[in-house]
Amino acid sequence: MTIQSKNIKMLKDFAINIVATVIPIALLQLLIFPQLAAVKGNAVYGYIVTIISIMTLFSDLWGNVLNNVRLLQNDKYSEKGDFNLILLFGVIFNIAAVSIGFSIYSTGIEGLLGVLIASALILMRSYFIVTFRLNLSYVNILINNVILSVGYLAGFLLFRQFDKWTLIYLAGNVLSLLHLWFKSDLMREPLRRTALFWPTFKKFLVLYVAFFLKNFVTYADKLLIFPILGAEAVAYYYAASVMGKMMSMAISPISSVVLSYVVKMGSLSKKTIRRILLLILCISVLGYAGAYFVGRILLKLLYRSWFEITVELLPWTVLAAVLVGVTSVLQPFILKYKNEMYQILINLVHFCTYVSVSLFFAKIYGLKGFCIGYCVTMTVKLLIDLVLLRTIGKKSV
Repeated sequence: MTIQSKNIKMLKDFAINIVATVIPIALLQLLIFPQLAAVKGNAVYGYIVTIISIMTLFSDLWGNVLNNVRLLQNDKYSEKGDFNLILLFGVIFNIAAVSIGFSIYSTGIEGLLGVLIASALILMRSYFIVTFRLNLSYVNILINNVILSVGYLAGFLLFRQFDKWTLIYLAGNVLSLLHLWFKSDLMREPLRRTALFWPTFKKFLVLYVAFFLKNFVTYADKLLIFPILGAEAVAYYYAASVMGKMMSMAISPISSVVLSYVVKMGSLSKKTIRRILLLILCISVLGYAGAYFVGRILLKLLYRSWFEITVELLPWTVLAAVLVGVTSVLQPFILKYKNEMYQILINLVHFCTYVSVSLFFAKIYGLKGFCIGYCVTMTVKLLIDLVLLRTIGKKSV
């Protein structure tokens, strides 16, 4: 395959993966969640969003980190094993972690069993979809996400019938996993250790700690707002973040594709890095302008009764989403060319800055202050990433 054809394929994979990711996100953010808010009301909706954040923080994280480790380690394996064993550990850990989180935030509105089953399914799907990344088969990722979305719709209809919001996630992930069962052998790999177990598990643990610190900042905003400002503040924040959430989640598949290709690359030159940064800057400026404009329209359409409160938060939630997206795109390069311990150091600084700065601003300026503090935190993270990226360029000249 020529360089030009490789570049064309990579661009096609970018486009396909973005579409694949946007479909279920758009369905949740533009249709299902606004209806959930209308049916449940401000306070209950804020509580549900908080529980979803707990599920995502633990289950989606374990599955995605294992997904990336499989991608990084796969060529070293000559026999099957290790990964489904680590996945099993994840399911057990997830049960304990989500149970604790649920007990802290629960108001008795939704049963724990449904939350645990849904989070376990999310964890498994997040890992098993790596089968398509290993083969650079992004069309199959698109198909799987369409199936996931059909499941979400079915689950939403079940929710309207039985008043159990977890049915949305249960139905979606069950259908997605059924598709993966027929398209992949990963689920049928043995639960056994190989000689590479400890090196792989060590890499996984280091990255898990690093990404937990990072994802805490991404998903735990609701967990911090809930006890400080209340459930209604969570609902307003989540509504104001609808465009930013879609934007940052649409950018994350770019990071996924980048890592899939970066693992096969050699060194990077300074010139290549400068081109990457310039492209990211242009896209970010245009993305911010477009997201802010569209965000105002969406807030009027989806959360009309909350518009006056949420529109004041919109400039900051969109800016935060842009910064999250940029750091997500830069992350695969640091992951590839720097030792895993850098991830822990970066995200530890990120975590400490987030908690201290966001809470400080929140106590003084309320919900808007929290949003400003989040932007400050992401700016610090971006500056650290840029410094590390510069050192990568020096070494690869």
